[in-house]
Amino acid sequence: MEKYLDSYKPAEFAQPKSFNQRLAGHEIDYSDNSIFRKVDLKQLAGLQYYNDAIVYFNSQAFGQAVDQLSKAYLLYPSDRILGLRELSIELAYKTFGYELKK
Repeated sequence: MEKYLDSYKPAEFAQPKSFNQRLAGHEIDYSDNSIFRKVDLKQLAGLQYYNDAIVYFNSQAFGQAVDQLSKAYLLYPSDRILGLRELSIELAYKTFGYELKK
């Protein structure tokens, strides 16, 4: 779980940028783990599924979280979505003793 949470932390030596610099221009620098990224409508739908999954995850409804994360990953493939999905599967087994489909 710590590894997953650490993925949200900014890079150790990343230089802070102003808000406008992060959004401007065509090239996006992902090295600072910035949360400000341009997304299209399909990806936005994936992020909505991801947000929905977080609500389920926080309620320990891991099965529903995995379902929403599977949908999210189809629309917006990312390591964070996949990581939370794998964590949900693992916690479902450790907490309640049932296996979810991988």
